[in-house]
Amino acid sequence: MNRKEKRFQRENDLLKAALDEFSSKSYEEASLNRIIKNAGMSKGSKYLKKGIYKFPLSWYSIN
Repeated sequence: MNRKEKRFQRENDLLKAALDEFSSKSYEEASLNRIIKNAGMSKGSKYLKKGIYKFPLSWYSIN
C-alpha cells in the first residue's frame, strides 16, 4: 500500500469511528478518546494532531 492509500485508509478509519460514536451516543456522551481508540490510532499520532480537526470540515465540503 502506498502513502496515499495509507492516508486514505486512516481517514476512512477515523471517519467510521466518529460516525459510530456519534450514532450511538449523544454529543455530550461522545468521547474523542473512544473515537481515537476505535480508529486504531494513538493520541500522539502525528496524523491525528494534524488532521483530526480539519478532516471533518474537508470531508463535508466534498460530500
